[in-house]
Amino acid sequence: MALFAALIFITHPLQTQAVTYIIQRHASLAAMFYLLSVYFYMKARSLQQDAPWAELERLRVDEKPSGLRLKTVGLYAMCFLCGILAFLTKQNTATLPGAILLVEYILFDRTWQGWKKKLMWFAPAFFLIGLFILYVSGLFKGGIQFGGLLEDVSDILRASERDLGRWVYLCTQLNVLVIYIRLLFFPIGQNLDYMYPFKTGFFDGYTPAAFLFLASLVGVAIWQSKKRPAVSFGILWFFITLSIESSIFPIQDALFEHRLYLPMLGFAIVISYFVWNWISVRKIWRIAISMLIVTMLGSATYLRNRTYESKLRMWSDVVSKSPQNVRAHYNLGNAFYKKGRPYDAIKSYSEALRIKDNYALAHLNLGVVLTEMGRLDDAIRHLSEAERIRPGDARIQISLGNALMRSGRLQDAVGHLSKAVRVAPGLAEAHNNLGIALAQQGNLKDATEHFLKAAAIEPHDAKIQTNLGQALMLQGDMSKAAEHYIEAIRIDPAYAEAHLNLGVIRLRGGDIDQAIKHLSEALKLRPGLTQAREELDRARRLKALRNPAYRE
Repeated sequence: MALFAALIFITHPLQTQAVTYIIQRHASLAAMFYLLSVYFYMKARSLQQDAPWAELERLRVDEKPSGLRLKTVGLYAMCFLCGILAFLTKQNTATLPGAILLVEYILFDRTWQGWKKKLMWFAPAFFLIGLFILYVSGLFKGGIQFGGLLEDVSDILRASERDLGRWVYLCTQLNVLVIYIRLLFFPIGQNLDYMYPFKTGFFDGYTPAAFLFLASLVGVAIWQSKKRPAVSFGILWFFITLSIESSIFPIQDALFEHRLYLPMLGFAIVISYFVWNWISVRKIWRIAISMLIVTMLGSATYLRNRTYESKLRMWSDVVSKSPQNVRAHYNLGNAFYKKGRPYDAIKSYSEALRIKDNYALAHLNLGVVLTEMGRLDDAIRHLSEAERIRPGDARIQISLGNALMRSGRLQDAVGHLSKAVRVAPGLAEAHNNLGIALAQQGNLKDATEHFLKAAAIEPHDAKIQTNLGQALMLQGDMSKAAEHYIEAIRIDPAYAEAHLNLGVIRLRGGDIDQAIKHLSEALKLRPGLTQAREELDRARRLKALRNPAYRE
């Protein structure tokens, strides 16, 4: 039964998001610490009294009482430590005290007298844990936002900011919990990003029916607590481990499959119990049923994992299942762009904007693609709209400045790039692009200052080093320019422009051999570099003049 439950836990296709999708691997790490904490608590309690499940771990007769006490204290200390590590990994593990109380009641002590004595120990321990949770959550620093600590995704994927009331979120979660249960039994139509809509109140949709269904499940757990404690444990474990993310703490996204990683244990225990203790068939048939279930789950997991082979396949899957999911279209556009398919990227970004016309990031990325394609008027229009929506975004200012610079509107470009520098002074790209715009205006002195700032922020960027070298070269400071070109080549030996400019400097300085070396390398890297060919021909002619062939 234990083996079958473990196999359900590790082969269920719902676990793919927590395990395969890298951004959610903290869910599995938090679950490890969470389960270790429960395990150490159970081990410590089994040393204090013989629990039904501990018959296989009888204490040695010759073990000394002092050693027993020390071992018990050590196990409790490990329980506490793993609980702290679990919470520091992911804040939904604040449910651990509730899980430990459930373990204590189901496995060890159900008497009122016993629980009265335990309050002396539980109360101070849980008080300390509560203080720690509140401290980490920021209560003592002011402005606690517990729901923000539970966000599952980055800003790029997160739902649009909106004021979520606790009642609205709770009513939505009543429906979400039913969806979770359906997915546990029938993992069909899995989706990386459901973008589940929020309910408006208790009587919106099937919320009353969902409430009655969930209440009946809790009633079954209470009713079966004595006759079938494994069933009670599994049901209550499911609700306890989801009680942070699916309760009254508003999170911007209502439903994600990876939230079921830890609650899956409760489901696995219930299914395993029914197969091995409820079905009245021979043992061989129970083994066959268990193997069939595990095979089906494993096959579904294998097929589901294929969706994660690439971002393109992943977000295409989401779009096919949620065609009105604006984030899915946006991220599919990003995947197309990275694959070198700009027209498909434009189509996806445009679809995202059709669904949500004030989506700043979609305007931004669409503007970037259009800029690269030379459609500058359309690019500026979308980037200007992105700036209107998010005027303080440095990336938008940089992209808009680049588009204006390419269209020849240098003064406007300098204005936006200067704003980007003010908003994000530590962003090397902002200084570098502002330097380029200033250099095109002929303001080489200010351009050099910004190139120097960019190089100080990103000293290992070959393009910045080359831009700085070129600005110094145009001002006649050949020695310093050469230093930066040499640094650019050291960072990126295949940077043709750096070889070209260093070759030109060496040629002007009379070092013809070095000039030929770098100009030849530039042509080797970029055969179509006309200036490199012209300078190389000139260097070879000069060398021929210095070293004429011997004639009788």
